[in-house]
Amino acid sequence: MRNRGSGISRNPHEIHPSEYKEIVPISHRKKCRTKNKVTLSEKIKIVHEVLCKLRPIAHVAKEYRIAATYVSTIVTKVKKKPSLLADLDDAVVFGEQMDQKVADAVVDMYKKNEYFNSVKYIQEKLKEDYDLEIKSWKLMHLLHHNMGMRFKKTKGISWQANDPKNLMCRHQFAQEFLKLDLYSKVILNVDETWLGMTDFRRRKWTFTHFQDSVRRKQVQPRISMIAGVDTRGSVYISLL
Repeated sequence: MRNRGSGISRNPHEIHPSEYKEIVPISHRKKCRTKNKVTLSEKIKIVHEVLCKLRPIAHVAKEYRIAATYVSTIVTKVKKKPSLLADLDDAVVFGEQMDQKVADAVVDMYKKNEYFNSVKYIQEKLKEDYDLEIKSWKLMHLLHHNMGMRFKKTKGISWQANDPKNLMCRHQFAQEFLKLDLYSKVILNVDETWLGMTDFRRRKWTFTHFQDSVRRKQVQPRISMIAGVDTRGSVYISLL
């Protein structure tokens, strides 16, 4: 292929450098501008790779995407003080126990219907109610990766929407509705909303597959809007 007027031939199927970059192995650090800190468990694995498996420092550094001098420094410290490896192992065990305590406390607060509007709020509640201190970045990693929680957008519902009585009534209505002959009936679907609220929280930390709805308290006076659509295509709307 030759561009008109330039005189330079170019290959339309040229492979760009981004297409043959080395694939990052599973459970290893990704290559990015801002790298995460090397964890204690990773340090123990690095020392084991170099001292036990006798792997070259350059290969281990490339695998974990850190500088070879950093790997050499960790290995040298362990050689000079072998007890340091045991200290690192104890620190890993202590960190896992602390993470489990934090996870149990978060689940306990979630069962008490605490509204997790931010990581800072959870951090303050853990320190105030459970005497647990944890850094914000570590708490976010624990919520997102270890506990499978997500920062989701909430849905506003009426104050008594999900109480046991309404859940049972909706279930019974669905069973009776399915028994109807939908071809000989006109079904009118009605929905009501209102303008006027006091709770402006829109997102919260919650578990996957859990309800993300939040009860909104009604404000008086209010403007109610009722809209409906039937199976014939007619649309109804009213403002009260």
